[in-house]
Amino acid sequence: MSCCPCFKPEINSFGELLELTQGGFSTQEGRCELVGYKYCDRIDKNEVTLQKAVQDIILFTRKNKSKPEKIQLSWLGLHLALGLCYQYKSMDKVLLRGILTEMLKFSHGIDLGLFMRDLLHYEDPSAANDAVAKSMYVIGHCAGFRVTLTKENLGDSVLMGPSRIVYKELLQKNVVHYFDLPTGHPTLSMSANAPPENFVGQTCMFLACENLKPKVVLVLLQHGASPTGAPLDQLLQTLGGHQLVVGALAGPLKISAPINIIQECLRFCLRAIPRLNVRFDGETVSDLRKKNQDVYFLKREACGYMPDDCYKDPSMLKHLARFAIRKRLLENDLLPSGIDKLPKLTKELVQYMNLLS
Repeated sequence: MSCCPCFKPEINSFGELLELTQGGFSTQEGRCELVGYKYCDRIDKNEVTLQKAVQDIILFTRKNKSKPEKIQLSWLGLHLALGLCYQYKSMDKVLLRGILTEMLKFSHGIDLGLFMRDLLHYEDPSAANDAVAKSMYVIGHCAGFRVTLTKENLGDSVLMGPSRIVYKELLQKNVVHYFDLPTGHPTLSMSANAPPENFVGQTCMFLACENLKPKVVLVLLQHGASPTGAPLDQLLQTLGGHQLVVGALAGPLKISAPINIIQECLRFCLRAIPRLNVRFDGETVSDLRKKNQDVYFLKREACGYMPDDCYKDPSMLKHLARFAIRKRLLENDLLPSGIDKLPKLTKELVQYMNLLS
């Protein structure tokens, strides 16, 4: 068939542009940056579509994923594809999520760590900063994004070494939410000598809670990230530890500024769950064996700084209705955009559904 004069093999545009940019670059990053400029020029001239560019980049990475000398270039190519989607403000979730899935095969979650690093560094997700805007663009397309861990052994690529023990329950699932995946270390790169399997990552929500960034916590919650388990446990432990120090050194009535930040993070998280099951009598050996993630332990000294109704029965019906509606929207990949489409919601109820009150 290849001998037929009518047959013209399809040219991979990414491979072609890489051939045109050989030599003269000290780093692969610089080379990919030039390829990006050339892609934009071709897209603007309608010589290639954004979809075709992304498709060619993904095909290139799949073809070269087993070649050590091409792994970093392939990973950078995927970031280039993501950058092109951001540049042209593509709202194609399938296209963007395809890129994110391919990234997981290469970086073991490093990309997710990079996005979170930018958000945590600038604190305010609404900051006029291109790095933050790009991270928010990615997060905006991840609400409702479910990853099939058994597809192409994706679970083995993301969860390696000690992570397979720490996240064994996650690994046993077939489909998981993208935000439930642990991040790779944000300071690592694809060319780093440190093996990724030695690093145990944390979820985006845990990092936001650990760093006490209320605005980042809120954004993640609004896009469907779950605070249950380690994130809430981290906040409650921080609250309990803070109260022991403040109570011993300054008296219970003198509250330092960080307590307000802890409370704000906690308040947002509690709006995203039906209720908080709290115990004040300490964790027992039986509790450790059961490892019930729905039960949290809190020092009694800290309970005075918790919202009054967050751990008392019965829960408010309005709050339970919010949780049920948001859960259904998330299951149908309509969070948070679907909130504005709900019928007969007042402005106050829209804010309530968005966890702002």
